[in-house]
Amino acid sequence: MVYEVLTWCARRALRWCYADVTVVGRVPAHGPLLLAVNHPNDLVDICVVLAHVPRRVVFVANVTAAEHPLVRLAYERMGVIPVHRVRDARKAKARGEDSAAANAAAMDRVTEALRAGACVVVFPEGGVHRGPHLGALRTGLARMALAARDAGVRGVQLVPMGLTYEAPNALGTRVLAHVGEAIDVDAWTPHADRPAAPQLTAEVAAGLRAVTRNAPDERAHEALSAVADVIAATAPESVPPLLAANEVWRTLAAEIYGPGVQAEAPDDPRFAPAMALRSELTMRGAVSPARALAAWARGGRGSRRVLDAMLGPIGWVLHAPAWWLLNRLAAKAPNPADRMARRIVPGLYVMWAWYAVLAAVLALLGQLLPSPWPLQVMVLLVLLPRLGDAAARWRARGRDEALRKKFDVGFPDFAQFVGAARAALPEPAAAALAARARD
Repeated sequence: MVYEVLTWCARRALRWCYADVTVVGRVPAHGPLLLAVNHPNDLVDICVVLAHVPRRVVFVANVTAAEHPLVRLAYERMGVIPVHRVRDARKAKARGEDSAAANAAAMDRVTEALRAGACVVVFPEGGVHRGPHLGALRTGLARMALAARDAGVRGVQLVPMGLTYEAPNALGTRVLAHVGEAIDVDAWTPHADRPAAPQLTAEVAAGLRAVTRNAPDERAHEALSAVADVIAATAPESVPPLLAANEVWRTLAAEIYGPGVQAEAPDDPRFAPAMALRSELTMRGAVSPARALAAWARGGRGSRRVLDAMLGPIGWVLHAPAWWLLNRLAAKAPNPADRMARRIVPGLYVMWAWYAVLAAVLALLGQLLPSPWPLQVMVLLVLLPRLGDAAARWRARGRDEALRKKFDVGFPDFAQFVGAARAALPEPAAAALAARARD
């Protein structure tokens, strides 16, 4: 029951915070599976997995996250397998816990879960990693796969899934979950002259790099992001915008910077138009250049426009006080990168409390109406989340229209800037985008 409730909450949180979440590729629906996911956006990453992996999952998570009583209860009810990281060992020792024994027990639990045909989700970077490229992967995931194989579990698939955020903490932006090529653990064979776990970890890392954005340093990341935003805004309608952006990103990164991570990346003149557009948007007050470009690209498109125009304002009136409070709480996050997680927790508690207040108000008013008030309260609680969905879409469309009007008036050359940035795309990257459009 707890799992189903949290999955429902994850779907709602994503619908209310982001414009859309697109899944590319397929997570195997049956059989033992280790799902390796990058971890760029804290709690939101967990919500994406819960809401968009089409089967029940078991998370492997660090034990320190369960220090909060409510989180510990959720861990227990969801069957989360807690592990001790190296940096957790000192705290564990102070609590009288043996980290080595706890991790051995966790390994056994993963093996038994895989034997039962479960999907086990691991964030192999070992924690949230917001750097310009994929973080160094821990070998724990590979050791789990190999331990299960050694214990006689057959048919284990190791699947990478890359998460890309257009602007992780900007409301109304897009998310991509890209499922990569599976590794058949039964068929995988290491080189005999080196330990197996690091070799398998390297293959998982290569699989994750193939479905994520990676740049050698922050400066290159900024330049590639500027190009990616333009590509997402001008992608063919048949291609998910962030998938198109990532195809071009990886082609450019391979062409300009080559493999591996360098200490410093050279400038490339072909980035100049996209960087100039980003600077111009920032100077003109765009909180997120990616958000502004997405608003321009969407151009008022979207489903359910008539229905949302009718139900959206009602949902907004009913949800606006709670959402205002959530945005205030999010703005107080010490690290701006944590703002979206702050909208979700304590947002979950705030929304349940707000719904309870609305139900109490309706119950009081119901005493004056002829129909039974318990029925009215039940109907309200069923309808409120759906009204929230309509309100979120309605408000997102309103923000898009406001941004477009702002640029029509204050930035009349906006389309020309976008066109120039798009035209500067190098030939190999343009070819990659065209190939993806044909697919």
